[in-house]
Amino acid sequence: MFRSDAPGLGSGAKSNVKKNPFENIEIDTKQLGKKWGKHKYDYPQLKDFNEYVNLIDDVFHNYDRIIYDSLNREYYYIKGSELLRVGEAGNFISLYPGAGSQRVINAINNMMSQKEVDYFYLVPIHILHAIRNMFQKRE
Repeated sequence: MFRSDAPGLGSGAKSNVKKNPFENIEIDTKQLGKKWGKHKYDYPQLKDFNEYVNLIDDVFHNYDRIIYDSLNREYYYIKGSELLRVGEAGNFISLYPGAGSQRVINAINNMMSQKEVDYFYLVPIHILHAIRNMFQKRE
């Protein structure tokens, strides 16, 4: 399906990339089938498996922001409420409505505690603080 020829970041590597680190996303059909089976109920508006693939492609190419989670070694592509998880090698992990999930909040908190704000692409630091505070107040 999709193939990424872009290199992933190695363990402990840092990046100053301000845009999508991959040209394409590599999607393993077994992983895709597993995640479609798990998350199809999150998307009742999607008619079939192919529309899920189209949504993956849309979020990947038209994201609002990208967060790099150094602890889990994943990129989080966020578009609206959608969370597309992509491995360091550009491989598809999952897509679901999880932009405000604890996984994302933890990645933001980890970045801020380590002052790794260069991993939160496209978002100024004051917005990062506001997002973190907004989600912490909900708990």
